[in-house]
Amino acid sequence: MSEWDAHVHCTCFQDGLTTEPPYPRSELTVNRFGVVTLAGSTDHAEDPDDLWNWRFGYSGDGCDAPFPCSHDGMKLVSVSPFYTQANWRRMDPVYPQLESILGASDCPVLNEVFHRQNAYDYPSGGIWVLAEEGARVLTELLGLLPHLPADLAPGDAHFIRHFRALLEASVETGNPIICHNNGVGDGAW
Repeated sequence: MSEWDAHVHCTCFQDGLTTEPPYPRSELTVNRFGVVTLAGSTDHAEDPDDLWNWRFGYSGDGCDAPFPCSHDGMKLVSVSPFYTQANWRRMDPVYPQLESILGASDCPVLNEVFHRQNAYDYPSGGIWVLAEEGARVLTELLGLLPHLPADLAPGDAHFIRHFRALLEASVETGNPIICHNNGVGDGAW
């Protein structure tokens, strides 16, 4: 069964906290998604297998290998399942309490991000929240938290808790929040 996840890539490569990659560091860069890739690459999904295996902790022979840093798949925060309004695609509100409170709030950036339609880079997903939006959205979310009821629905509470963690990671790293459907085999991730 496929599901959506959301994540923010870590900065361990930039901070010198990874194992030695399969290519000289001078031949690698970090792209706009926060993914370590070959310099000049236009699509990290097209990277050689040994670089992909290094990023995700595979040995190449189907066995697990150590992750290149202390984060699973070089993701500082990873939430699965994680559904946004755009990727859930159903008629009923996904988070009815949050939507009601957000609709009556003065949180224009949070409201726009929450209702943002799917315009991902690949069929399997892409950037949902730009890094430069993260601090403003986090500020608005933190301002909204005291107005949430104590008996918030479990789904709404799950979304808010994990969205906050994703936003905090985005602000910390300067990387965007990525949404990804693990059931779409487009080779994008």
